[in-house]
Amino acid sequence: MSSACINVSSRDIVEHFELYFKIESSEEVFKVHSLELYIENLTLGNFSFGSIVVDDVVSPVKAFNMSKMEKGEYTLSFRVTGRIVDASNTTHRISESLSTNVKVQEGGVTIGLRIIKESENYKIKIGNIYNSPMKDEDVLLVRASVLTKDDHRELVEAIRENQRLREKLLEEFNSTGNYAYYRSYIDLSYPIRAFADLGRERELTETELKILTLTLEANNAYYSNHTSPNKSYYIVAFSNETPYEFIPKIEGKFQSKLPFVYYKGRGFYPYPVTAVNWITSYFNRRDYEKGIALLNELDSLMEVEELNGERYALFKIYFHYRNSSIPWVSSFSQGIAAGLYAKAYNITKNETYLEKAQLLINSFELKGEEGFVINTTYGTWFLEYNFDPTFLVLNGHIITMKGLYNYYQVTGDERALELFNEGVESVKKALKDCDAGDWSLYSVKGLRASESYHRLHIELLVWLYNTTGDRYFLEYAEKWKEYIEKKGITP
Repeated sequence: MSSACINVSSRDIVEHFELYFKIESSEEVFKVHSLELYIENLTLGNFSFGSIVVDDVVSPVKAFNMSKMEKGEYTLSFRVTGRIVDASNTTHRISESLSTNVKVQEGGVTIGLRIIKESENYKIKIGNIYNSPMKDEDVLLVRASVLTKDDHRELVEAIRENQRLREKLLEEFNSTGNYAYYRSYIDLSYPIRAFADLGRERELTETELKILTLTLEANNAYYSNHTSPNKSYYIVAFSNETPYEFIPKIEGKFQSKLPFVYYKGRGFYPYPVTAVNWITSYFNRRDYEKGIALLNELDSLMEVEELNGERYALFKIYFHYRNSSIPWVSSFSQGIAAGLYAKAYNITKNETYLEKAQLLINSFELKGEEGFVINTTYGTWFLEYNFDPTFLVLNGHIITMKGLYNYYQVTGDERALELFNEGVESVKKALKDCDAGDWSLYSVKGLRASESYHRLHIELLVWLYNTTGDRYFLEYAEKWKEYIEKKGITP
């Protein structure tokens, strides 16, 4: 049964109610090659409905619509069967019985289905429940009302072009069977899905909507002439101005000095961490004009907020990573950017740069979900990935400290020096738990670092020694350098 009409005498009546199912974005979804899930034995309260098929991670699927239904909370029960094919073309069978409570209200709801992996088996769980049955694009257009007329028009055009390109890629896949087109279709769809899910939960800020526009325009420009990279991680530029010759340049009308980072299943995103690395590279070679030009464009990603009367700035990140929610924040970009804006002030004497640097330093006082400074058994730690307080990344912590120290050198702000000194003590206490006996670890008590990160650790420890004069850091740097030599690798 696809619909039902119920006669009730209560005045608390819902005129129209729809229920949708959608696959939620997560780290496991990005590893899925294809899926075919059947939702069967579907009941809402005393009402039963026919089965539906979910075979697309992009679009919500309507389960049923009803009219003249009494408001209230009902039990939704269903069974999920079918298969998931992973990236290695291994088929995993699915069989789950699920239930949850749903509030019946005007419009309807969308039920998120979360794909998780336990041991070697995939499972389906109920995720978020969104009080909106609208299509992703419609959610974004409703939230876009805060934009100016010109910005609104630009977003609408970007959404329409994204839809056109998705339809084209899907048609190519259906006619050729070439999976590259389907993978590109999934990647191109991701920004729409990610921001729409956020828009179902709350209002989107003007900055967030502008970041969405920028992200869509970059993805539209790339997928107009290319399919997804055959890599899990990739960086491209939409400008001839980059600090590295090896970065691929995407030709076209869309131009941006920002680096755009690709992660499989998520398309291309402006990534503040990569951007501050590029600016640092420019500054290190004294190419201040290009560095400041990129820093100016980075402004578009900065969200300024206020808490208890104090303003602060965050570079929020809007793609899922390691099962994070969005947005999330990295101490890496917060710290390094503070130092870069301070340097830009020192070069130009433009007070605007100093104000932005101060706003970023203010963010180090944040607590809760947006915070990225935590107390650990080692002392103060700066989280490169603030969504996981157990993931104490060594290089990210020290690089954050470099930004704080650079800011302090320009401003003399004692807050930054105090944070830096706290970080120094934490590194001293944690180094023993970053040492495997023959190699360094990427994070405290974590996995072994790659060779490039091991070498970076040595470089950062030498910097700490040169900055603090503490030979403890030099001793560890020399010890870790010996690990390289013992493996017969060129130092």
